[in-house]
Amino acid sequence: MNEKSDNDASWIARLAPRFWAVRVVRHLHRRILHPHRPRSIVKRLLYLQTFWAILIYLLVVAGIWYSSNYLVNDSLNGRGKVWLGKLDELGTPIYTSRGRKTSQRIQRLLTEFPELAYIRYIDASGHKVLATFQTP
Repeated sequence: MNEKSDNDASWIARLAPRFWAVRVVRHLHRRILHPHRPRSIVKRLLYLQTFWAILIYLLVVAGIWYSSNYLVNDSLNGRGKVWLGKLDELGTPIYTSRGRKTSQRIQRLLTEFPELAYIRYIDASGHKVLATFQTP
């Protein structure tokens, strides 16, 4: 068991110098964890300033993403409720009678809101489509 782990370690040690990523990681490891010389206060302050700048940047981006996502969803929910109310009001005559005026009103509403691709009115059982309207 020991021989196998020694062989694996030697294989990795022989292959490591060929990959630039391994060299970079080793270099960073030596520089960060085992520095050759003491760091100056200027470098420490620059590292600290860079860290805080990146942290604040990430917080600002996350805040903007969250607030814009909330505003878009809230706006779409409000518009959806308005559309459903209008379409329910306009579509009620479809369930009672088949009037041409009703179809024209619904078609006019669809032209006002291009976000709606199509509308289907379905009977109470949910199987039969009573009317379908598409955006022109």
